[in-house]
Amino acid sequence: MGDYARTMKQIGIASVFGCSAPGSKRCGSFDVVRSRFLGSVWNQGHAEASIISQDGGYSYNVPGGSLWWFGDTPEESWDLHRIWPLGGIYVNGKSYIYYSLIELTGKGTWNFRSVGSGLACSAQPLSLHKRIQTPEGWRFPVKPSAIVTTDDWIYLFDVEKRGGQQGVWLSRVRPGEIENPNDYQFYCGPGPTFSRDKNKQILLLEKIYGQVSIIWNEHLKKYVLASSSDFSRPREIRFHTANEPFGPWSKAVASITVPEYRQGKKVELVYCSYFHPELFRENGRIMNLTFSLHLEDAGFDANNEMVEVEVKSCRK
Repeated sequence: MGDYARTMKQIGIASVFGCSAPGSKRCGSFDVVRSRFLGSVWNQGHAEASIISQDGGYSYNVPGGSLWWFGDTPEESWDLHRIWPLGGIYVNGKSYIYYSLIELTGKGTWNFRSVGSGLACSAQPLSLHKRIQTPEGWRFPVKPSAIVTTDDWIYLFDVEKRGGQQGVWLSRVRPGEIENPNDYQFYCGPGPTFSRDKNKQILLLEKIYGQVSIIWNEHLKKYVLASSSDFSRPREIRFHTANEPFGPWSKAVASITVPEYRQGKKVELVYCSYFHPELFRENGRIMNLTFSLHLEDAGFDANNEMVEVEVKSCRK
């Protein structure tokens, strides 16, 4: 899985575009003062690797910098499967990447489905990550798009629809037990209430689609969640806040809207909105996110872009 991961200490921004208006009229935990859309993160390094388009763009801290991943990773039969990297973390002296095994069901853009999720690891972040096999097989009970660490726990946030409920589902595991699927615990609320019985898991935050990204913002003294758009507001990135990873999480307190046209084409959907705290400035008063695009007449043949978001706390 290491083929598409890059260690990036600086990002070459292709072009700079305009600023958007503030993202919210009523201030909740914070307001967006300004957002600057900085253009594609594609650069000469991608060209030399023969990469012409990409999505994803998740990053996490590793010794010496941060590890970024992009796009599909071929491993099984390319005609039938893809491996999508999910959330990642460096812990216990290893780099871990959760992944989803995707089965192609047809030729269309949306003809695919997940057949399970697993965990891969490597002692060297830039080396190939080996998929973990347990006596029960390769599947793990989580498929997180966001990961938050505290002193004692790793919190994992999935986004999916279960039993008619769409949104964020929270799990946790001790760092020393990350490779054991049977040691994961599932949020059953309220507060820090978890169970090893996944059937007892309840929804953490409703009506969230696509992916989420979660960071601790020192400037705001809050956890901030960025949620990707849905088809009703296809260009919007929304922000939620909480004091603890297990909530309670607010409704959207602020948002930004990606311009209607990017890379010369009309934007049909924004997804994979990911924070990059290694690029934050002023303790998080200025935050950096990347996002992926689905474009009219181009589909997923596009490149990640970056936006810089300046925020103002509403605390008195």
